[in-house]
Amino acid sequence: MSHALSLPPVQTYRPATFQERGVAVPFTTPLLTGARARPDGRSNVELVVRNPSGGRGYYIFPCASVRALYPTVHDSRLNRLISNLPVLTPSTVRQATLAIAAQGLAGRPAMAAAQAALKREREDQISTEYVLLGTLAEQTDPDAFKGVDWRRHPSMEVERQAQRIVAELARSRNQSPTGLSGTLKALAEIFAPIGIVGHSTEARLPRLLREITAMHAALDERMRAPCDDVLFDLTDMVALRAGPITATSAKVLAATKALTKDMSGLLRSWNRSRESVVELVARPEWVLDGWEEVCLLWRSSHGLEQQRATMIEMAHRMPVLPREIERWGALAPIPSETAAGQLINFDQNWRAGPAMLNLTARNERLRAAA
Repeated sequence: MSHALSLPPVQTYRPATFQERGVAVPFTTPLLTGARARPDGRSNVELVVRNPSGGRGYYIFPCASVRALYPTVHDSRLNRLISNLPVLTPSTVRQATLAIAAQGLAGRPAMAAAQAALKREREDQISTEYVLLGTLAEQTDPDAFKGVDWRRHPSMEVERQAQRIVAELARSRNQSPTGLSGTLKALAEIFAPIGIVGHSTEARLPRLLREITAMHAALDERMRAPCDDVLFDLTDMVALRAGPITATSAKVLAATKALTKDMSGLLRSWNRSRESVVELVARPEWVLDGWEEVCLLWRSSHGLEQQRATMIEMAHRMPVLPREIERWGALAPIPSETAAGQLINFDQNWRAGPAMLNLTARNERLRAAA
């Protein structure tokens, strides 16, 4: 007598929180691509790496064990720096990544790109601080800049006038003008990647969201062009995840950016609980974490054969939205997912020899394009 064995369907793992999901780390070693770093609960950092065979599942091991995967010098230094970070967030990992790349450990093009990115981020923080200062001054004294387009045309005169108004505001609240200036600087640091209301310059995260939106449109176009079933299914899988992430990210970005509409309220929130404001402003970067690498992969692919190989990597690297997003009020429809491994045949050629070296070189070029 035979009995049919009924097994539950394979479910795609969905972490509870962003911390549990971890932070994407742009390693250049092929075996480490798509890895995420997260706290292990014992004051250490562990890495979550996809099954090296190309199938389903993950390997979780301490950062100290990464040398077993024969990392490049760039990855060894980056891994060491990340394992010693006091706080593990997309922002701190990004700064660590740029610092290592700026040393030339991923090649000269990546070094130049990292140095340019660091310079641009410093400029973004300066311009964001200027607009935050001017906005606070304008909300305090609505007639201060009447007839002056100070946002589009920054000037030292406007900045000095804004500083005088804000200094008076601080004294009227029994605060130190220097302390308030330091608060604006700290706010500029966390808002610079997001942008603020009234700032005409597009910030880094909105730029990334625009890239994801463009990639999603290109994927839809790719599916309308002639291609085989496997490439179509892989492209469809990536597109189904890219669509909801654009809606979710846009909603979180808009809500975070809106905090700067009321500068007095934002300052009160900062004084009550700086940690709460930092956590709130960090949300867009957590939502978009890992998508820059997916976009870079798509931009680097040309021709059907290359797109097929690239799409497999993209399917593996697509970040999963944790259930925590539901508490943020920005939940997008989550498509039913088929594990990428079901569409990928095991191929060990990429794990060693010339193919591995070529992938390492490709990953270094991606760092130069970031």
